[in-house]
Amino acid sequence: MTRAPLLAVRDLRVHFPATPHAIRAVDGVDLDVGSGETVGLVGESGCGKTTLARAIVGIEPGARGSVRLAGRELIGLARRERRSLCGALQMVFQDPATSLDPRMTIAGILGEALRLHERPVRAEVDVRVCELMERVGLDARLRHRHPHEFSGGQKQRVCIARALAVRPLLIVCDEAVSALDVSIQAQILNLLADLQDEFGLAYLFISHDLAVVRHVADRIAVMYLGQIVEEGRAETVLAGPKHPYTRSLRGAVPSLEPGVPPIVSVRGDVPSAARPPGGCRFHTRCPEAFERCARESPPRVAVGDGTSRCFLADSAPGGEASA
Repeated sequence: MTRAPLLAVRDLRVHFPATPHAIRAVDGVDLDVGSGETVGLVGESGCGKTTLARAIVGIEPGARGSVRLAGRELIGLARRERRSLCGALQMVFQDPATSLDPRMTIAGILGEALRLHERPVRAEVDVRVCELMERVGLDARLRHRHPHEFSGGQKQRVCIARALAVRPLLIVCDEAVSALDVSIQAQILNLLADLQDEFGLAYLFISHDLAVVRHVADRIAVMYLGQIVEEGRAETVLAGPKHPYTRSLRGAVPSLEPGVPPIVSVRGDVPSAARPPGGCRFHTRCPEAFERCARESPPRVAVGDGTSRCFLADSAPGGEASA
């Protein structure tokens, strides 16, 4: 019997009213995250990754479709009901400086999360704040300082500690390391991995950087213009991508080998989400597009241990597609 995923997203849509055409930021996304699993969501800027994350955690009010966490539907919940589930689902944002209240001390920021969800006695709050800071590699003696007194990496550790404070099942990391130096990125990624092992956390890890996603993800979902175009186990997607867009992303990653230039095969810019191309949404930039791609929207088909939204998926290396 197949175990139900911790997070199950079905036909999720977020359309923003605009003139003359609505902006289809997220347009029919299906996505699963299992307990204790890390799913990497990758794609270019403007493809809808952040909007999808905000819709999942409930801060994008116009979302339609289904988002189930541990079997409970989140779309359409009243604010009070959703608040009761906040402990199970947390988010770490891209810019730690803007996601921390500059007027509050670190003790106040972490203590607020504890008081909202656990209501401990005052003496317990300070003990828990110290434990959280030490768990994410911060000196607890710094808890009475304000965010501006910390570096970018330290601020992101505070954000992770705040997410951990309520003992979540799933943390959505939206470009959580993209604003940090490379050495600090490695520290934060290793911290997230350690916390996952210790607490059994699941992550939806959103990034535009395939090199980062390769380091953390069990599975990878590739997003283009509001849709998931490929999904599968990380090693499979990276070793033998079945969608031309995924191959373009992989080819654009600079090589560390001397004298080996990146292979950038994708052309042009991402089309407007207000007027996406007919047929396959990637066909206007795809080096492998043919006449059918402009007429028909390819279905999402099973390919090996994942899926691909491409008519040529079965002819890609290792591809064995079935509807």
